[in-house]
Amino acid sequence: MKKSCWGMTTTLAVCVLLCIGGCKEDQKKEPLSAISDPVAVERQNTTPKPGDNDGQALFQKHCAVCHPGGGNIINPSKTLDGETLVANGITTVGDIVDNVRQPGPGMTRFSKDQLSDREAGRIAEYILQSY
Repeated sequence: MKKSCWGMTTTLAVCVLLCIGGCKEDQKKEPLSAISDPVAVERQNTTPKPGDNDGQALFQKHCAVCHPGGGNIINPSKTLDGETLVANGITTVGDIVDNVRQPGPGMTRFSKDQLSDREAGRIAEYILQSY
């Protein structure tokens, strides 16, 4: 009986270790040679999806968690509505992009590596048009 339990425990331990050590993101990828049409896969991975450069989609992805509906869950006095933006000296796309790059206390800073100038500009246009 003890021998059987020891074997099951060892097997379970080995399975857990294999799962922990073998389930890394970079190890899950199939080699290109295993994919039937690697060119189509590469094209699929580099072609922008609809909405990738859309200001609203980018806002939802990067900003909406703290600014739902143009509000501000961190600092409720600094919402994204036009009146509040103007009161804080933010009136242009460039002003919003600058604020994204060098925000005030409480706001996440987005570097150009995280959010390109083009993407930040799209978000800014969306904010100015929507709120």
